[in-house]
Amino acid sequence: LDHLLELSQEAESLSLEPPTWEDLAQDVPAWRISVKTGEAIYEANRIVAAKAKRVARKSQEPWINTKNAQALPTHIPCAKRPGQTSSNSMQNNPTRWGPSQVWWHAQRRL
Repeated sequence: LDHLLELSQEAESLSLEPPTWEDLAQDVPAWRISVKTGEAIYEANRIVAAKAKRVARKSQEPWINTKNAQALPTHIPCAKRPGQTSSNSMQNNPTRWGPSQVWWHAQRRL
């Protein structure tokens, strides 16, 4: 009886038609083939879905549009007062930020 319950649960998980459960219980080799076939189909569908998700993820736009990106500055403005770092001076004067400095500062906040 447990064997028949196990068969019915596996048949349900593989989306087999209910009238075939009893037939499969009578013919164990056919049941095994059916389970292995259903498992192979499930696994193939899972792999296809995973590959599609990966392609969709890889095709998204990058964080920086490299066509329009400007070269990184070779010199970040120095501090104007003693004890003030160059990053503090950039925070105090945001109008002087270029696109690369805005990106750099945003990355530091993450």
